[in-house]
Amino acid sequence: MALSEAMRLPAAAARLTGVPGSVPIDATEAEQVVAMLAIVTAAFVEDDANDGSIVDALLADDRLRLALLRLVAFAVRGWHGQSGHFGRVAGFAVAACSSMLDVEPRAAWRGRALLDFGRKLLRMHTLQCCSRRFSEAAAAVQATAAGGGGEGPGGAGGGAGAAAVPAAGDAAAAHVPTAGQQVQPTIALGAYSGSCRLIATMLKLATWDAGAAVPAFTARQSQRFTEQQQLYARELADALRGSCVLEYCARWALHVQLAAAAGTTALLRPPCARCCRGPACGTWC
Repeated sequence: MALSEAMRLPAAAARLTGVPGSVPIDATEAEQVVAMLAIVTAAFVEDDANDGSIVDALLADDRLRLALLRLVAFAVRGWHGQSGHFGRVAGFAVAACSSMLDVEPRAAWRGRALLDFGRKLLRMHTLQCCSRRFSEAAAAVQATAAGGGGEGPGGAGGGAGAAAVPAAGDAAAAHVPTAGQQVQPTIALGAYSGSCRLIATMLKLATWDAGAAVPAFTARQSQRFTEQQQLYARELADALRGSCVLEYCARWALHVQLAAAAGTTALLRPPCARCCRGPACGTWC
């Protein structure tokens, strides 16, 4: 079933992300994309060490990997306007991508495919987009907890909240919301937790030990994988440093904890029960 859904996903992703020549997607079809992503995610999560043929087929599908890249870009770049059906697509896309990166590269070609995917995520400025989201979310939690209401940190009710957010470097300072920019009055915790997992799986790929794959890797394959992994790790380190995403992620987590401790839990929206049906549950409710 996962393979048949994976074959349908590239066309749906092209329509959803507005690839020239594609027909726009409606809400009903968006829910179908959610179902496809949930099935693909489950296949990655259930990867069997004894029989990984399904995951092998998914990883070997260039069209599927491209579809996931498009959907992740849709998720991390266009999240301001995403709600309802399309917000769920965004969440399940991030979950599918994270689950794929979390797959064990038990064969050399698997490792190459995953590293290639990870480098493409970096070149798409995925971490920079996540950093911006965490920055805006932290400012929104802080402003709302301070009595800023539903206005954005730069809005009428949230100026003080925005000013209280310290900068974490020139590159990241540009991510603080500007005047007139709206943020949601409640913070969907699952959405940001999904981004945390995506970052964690990107880090895991950089530290995976090819030596543990023996005898799946020959000595030469292990050496080549390590060289490619080091290249990926350098690009990842540059992106982490330039985006300040870990700093903003930590700041968001801190403000969520402070808001909860202060009793302002009304602004912290947990994942909705409707989404809690599978491995991607609650990622973008």
